This record gives sequence, C-alpha cells and structure tokens, in this order.
Amino acid sequence: MKIKRIICASLAALSLSTALLSSPVNAAPKMGDVNLDGIINIVDVSLIQQYLAGYKDMKFYSAYADFDRNGKLDINDISLLQQYLSKSIIVYGDFIFQMSSNSKLISQSYFGNDTNVTVPGFLPGYNYVVTEIGSNTFSNNSKIATVTLPQNIGKLNDKAFNNCSKLTTVYAYNKNLKWSNSFYNCPKFKSIQFK
Repeated sequence: MKIKRIICASLAALSLSTALLSSPVNAAPKMGDVNLDGIINIVDVSLIQQYLAGYKDMKFYSAYADFDRNGKLDINDISLLQQYLSKSIIVYGDFIFQMSSNSKLISQSYFGNDTNVTVPGFLPGYNYVVTEIGSNTFSNNSKIATVTLPQNIGKLNDKAFNNCSKLTTVYAYNKNLKWSNSFYNCPKFKSIQFK
C-alpha cells in the first residue's frame, strides 16, 4: 500500500513537472491569445465575447484579438478563432487557409503588407497542399503588385483579387489554371504569366 502511494505521488509530480516544462507561457504571443497565457483556447473566445459586450475589467490584449487583422474587433474574429480551435482553418504566415477534403487547402485570407506575394504550395508541419485561391482572399489589398502561385494551385475563385488597386501580374506555374471574374475591379491588372 505504501509503495502504491509513493508511485502515485511520483507519477503526479512527473506529470506536473512535464506540464510545466512543456507549457508555452514563455513563447512569443500569438494571434488569438488575448489573455497572453501562452495558450489559445475557448477562454480567449469567451474574453473576446465579453469585451465586445462591453465588459472591460479583465486581462485582455486587444492587439491579439483582431484575428483577421482588418483593424476592427468584431464577430468575424470570434468566428475565425472558433474555426482555428476546431482545426477547420490553419493560420500560416500572413495567410488563413480553410481545410477542404482530401488534405487540400483553400486560401481564405491574406493580411500581409508585401508588394510581391508568393502563395505557399504546402505548409511545413501539415499534410496539406494548397490547391485554390478562395474568394476575396486578397480583397481590398492596396499593397500587392504581383502574386506568384505554385504548381499545385489550379483555381482562382470568383473575386479572389477583388479591388486590388496595385495588382499588375500573377505568375503561375500551373498552365491549367482556371479562373473566372477573379480580378474584379483591379484597374492596373495586366495578365497572368505562366512560368
């Protein structure tokens, strides 16, 4: 009986020390971690909801709540954070990708400030391949001038580049690329150039 207690106490101590050692608290803050506890979870969703409801007396860092990086905190940020937690979207670099079937990804949003953007073809650490540029992925981006698409992207969805005022060229490696109405209101857009 005494040995059993010693083993249980040892296992509990080992579990606690493992949890403390693997805790991401010292990691750099990530988008979605609104209380900066090092973990993105349902608590962060709840804190954003409370903040939007007017409750301000809490540990809350709004800079990490604007999940879609559009400059305003709203219900879309809560929705994206919930999708992130349910693993239906992946945040990678300056992109948000939506998971499709058969290990395929569709770009959902780009929130970077680069003028020349290269869309990743696959995401290291994930077994997914990017196959489409989703509707409104680059919508209203006033910075991008060129976008390079990898071989595995075969489709540009409707209004993928909607209102991109400085976009001139898309470089594509897939000669079978399909698109329709993807460059709506892009006054400087000239062409898709295949490599």
